[in-house]
Amino acid sequence: MIIYLDENRNEKGSEHISVYLAITGTGSLPAGWEVDVTVTFFLFNQLCNNYFTVRGKMQRFHSVKSEWGLSKFLPHKIFKEAGFLVYDKCSFGAEILVGQGSGSVPVGRKKTN
Repeated sequence: MIIYLDENRNEKGSEHISVYLAITGTGSLPAGWEVDVTVTFFLFNQLCNNYFTVRGKMQRFHSVKSEWGLSKFLPHKIFKEAGFLVYDKCSFGAEILVGQGSGSVPVGRKKTN
C-alpha cells in the first residue's frame, strides 16, 4: 500500500491524500501474469469510531501496470479536522478481493497502520 499524505503531484491529487495498491516482488511470477482485484481502501475515524471507505472497481494488475489507486482519496482539510488524525496517528487499510480469472496469482489481504 502506498500513501501520499501531502499529495501525489504526478496524478493531480492536489490538496488530497492519495492511496494506491502495488504488487511488488513480481520477478518470480510467470511470464504474462495477471491479477484481477477489487480493492476497498479505508481510513479509521478515531473520534467517531468508524471507517471512511472507498471501494474501487475491478482492476487488472500485470507487468506493465502493477499499481492502482485513488489520487483523490480524501481532502486534507477533512483528514485534519474530522477525527482521522489524532495525536499525529492515523490508521489506513485495504481489503483486496482477488478475481477468479485464468492466470491470476493469489495476493491476499493486508492492513497497514
